[in-house]
Amino acid sequence: MRASECWHPSNLGTMGFAWLSSRTLHTGLKRMERFSRIIGTDFSYHLIDEPAGLRFVHDHGRGDDPVGQPMTDFTLSILLTMCRTNFGHELNATELELRRPLPANPAPWQDFFGCKVNFGAERDSFLLNRESVDMPLPSANIPLANTFDSILAEQMASFVDSDLLSRSKAYLLRELTSGTPSAQELASALGMSQRSFQRKLGELGLTYQKVLDETRHELARRYLDDQSKSVTEIAFLLGFSEQSAFTRAFRHWSGMSPSVYRGERLA
Repeated sequence: MRASECWHPSNLGTMGFAWLSSRTLHTGLKRMERFSRIIGTDFSYHLIDEPAGLRFVHDHGRGDDPVGQPMTDFTLSILLTMCRTNFGHELNATELELRRPLPANPAPWQDFFGCKVNFGAERDSFLLNRESVDMPLPSANIPLANTFDSILAEQMASFVDSDLLSRSKAYLLRELTSGTPSAQELASALGMSQRSFQRKLGELGLTYQKVLDETRHELARRYLDDQSKSVTEIAFLLGFSEQSAFTRAFRHWSGMSPSVYRGERLA
């Protein structure tokens, strides 16, 4: 749980930036719920509006597998840490429910979440009080949040989670705004070694670089059709550190510069 204190929302890429721009914790948590498939599909979570506040319910998706217990601890503590990043470090949960049995020392959970813990519960969840989740946040930037929502919606529509290519593109879509993931990082995210990942891509006639280029090219064309986005902004969204690098890459993909492509689309 203490490891989660080193977590920052920006680790989630576009999702994290949307979180940081949210008007309230309520809207931020709703946003996370809506776009959760971008983060992963092996687990699930949902929100429950209660008279006392908003409850975040997590299902690690591993049934009775004991490894699900630390995964739940980490997930719930990350979410509370993210809430504290936006709201303030004084924020505590008002109730914590955990399916894990009562440990010999429950103090770490009580200290971190700042509330009573119900061990042996039927679900894993924590509750935030109504006043806290509905309070306007000083970090809110609604126009920016709406921009990130559009990007997230595009990402959600761009993949089906069942095949390797789609899962690879989904990961790249999620991570590109934070930089370009390596083949090793992508393979690890998909739960396989880099060698197995490259072999499976080879069976499809693909390489990591080709998947990366295809993903960037598809997104670049979509973004260039949006006149509200500058070429510099698009370069950032695609994980390029400089506009010139994006321009060279786009020229390689399409035989023309981003500006020429955009001009032809408008003609």
